[in-house]
Amino acid sequence: MDRLNQRYQVLLKALNMLQSAVNMLTALEKNTDTFSENAERRQMLMDSVVLRFKYTASLFWKYLEEYLEHVIGLIVITGPFPVMRTSLTAGMMNVQETEKALEMIRDLNMLLRGYVDESTEPLTKKIAEYYVCMRAVAQRLEPKN
Repeated sequence: MDRLNQRYQVLLKALNMLQSAVNMLTALEKNTDTFSENAERRQMLMDSVVLRFKYTASLFWKYLEEYLEHVIGLIVITGPFPVMRTSLTAGMMNVQETEKALEMIRDLNMLLRGYVDESTEPLTKKIAEYYVCMRAVAQRLEPKN
């Protein structure tokens, strides 16, 4: 259980850092007066959001895998898609969360394989939605000591 608690704490820190990056980017985009003046800063923030997303999404599915094994008692075939589907079956996530998580893993895989330009704006908007889903699930699945 110690390993599960450690993974949970690392996941929470990553979620907090992702939230911070998303909030900074959102605040910059709302300030339309300086939007064009801050193009370089905006690009750096977008890159930060994408990098933090890659890290956090990977931690998220690996935490779920660990939770399935140590709390639920299921051994899952390693990989994010089986973990997400089994999390639904085990009652750890609802259907909407699972659909969002599967979409998130598809986007993560596209990023990791270089199929998506990391500066694309639609992705950063979706990352904010993914964050909300990951945070809700993580809060619900806090390990019990």
